[in-house]
Amino acid sequence: MYSYLTDCGATIEVDLWERGKGFSLHLTYEHAYELDKACRDSLVPALSRYEENSYLDQYYQLFEPLKHYTRKEAEQVAAGGL
Repeated sequence: MYSYLTDCGATIEVDLWERGKGFSLHLTYEHAYELDKACRDSLVPALSRYEENSYLDQYYQLFEPLKHYTRKEAEQVAAGGL
């Protein structure tokens, strides 16, 4: 798999097939993510693919649902909190 940082440095893109084919996974770090109710720092995944690879439609369900992931303090994990 080939991966690289985007120009802004906040997103890592990983090609999940040969470069220029298949799916790409995008992992973006969001400080105080607005779509998180608590506005926590989050890692937001996204999936893209090359339009000409329409045969990949059948594989989308393997990646769903994509959600954002938040950082938790060790004390929160131990207590079972958010």
